Amino acid sequence: MKKFINALEGLFYGLIKDRSIKIQYFLGTLAILYCFYLQIEITEWMIVILCIGLVLVSEYFNTAIEKMCDEYTSEYHPTIKDIKDISAAAVFISALVSFIIMILIIIKNGGIIL
Repeated sequence: MKKFINALEGLFYGLIKDRSIKIQYFLGTLAILYCFYLQIEITEWMIVILCIGLVLVSEYFNTAIEKMCDEYTSEYHPTIKDIKDISAAAVFISALVSFIIMILIIIKNGGIIL
């Protein structure tokens, strides 16, 4: 039970305190609303939900890595910079792949790309 509570605390930390995670939740919500509008198929829903989950998990890991690095040192350190950059790149890649998949789903369903 304690592990479940800790996981919820981490989940809510991101929702309440982390700007990047809030942005990803907002964008995920927009994607879900647009998919309702497009009336996509169940398989497409699974893909969209998986993509949103991938981006959120990447963002949570990125936040955890950044916080751990910041605990280690507040001074500039080239290795810490590399670690943070690589972690941010993981979020970027997951978001880019998800964006491309969303565009393909929109095109397939005759939606408008804003």
